[in-house]
Amino acid sequence: MTTQSAQPTDKGTGYAVLFGVLATISAAVMYVGATSLAPQMVGAAGFAAVLVFGALAILALHVYS
Repeated sequence: MTTQSAQPTDKGTGYAVLFGVLATISAAVMYVGATSLAPQMVGAAGFAAVLVFGALAILALHVYS
């Protein structure tokens, strides 16, 4: 009979870092959209992505802790 042991993982930290990096890139897109001649939709899409990736980063920390 095999037994399963609960091994702690670093998934929460890894996912949080991944989504944090994606949120940072999205913030750069939002900045470029706000300061250049790009349409306002670029800035809006960057803002939406920042919110989504930020929420996913927090969610990953809570789910895998």
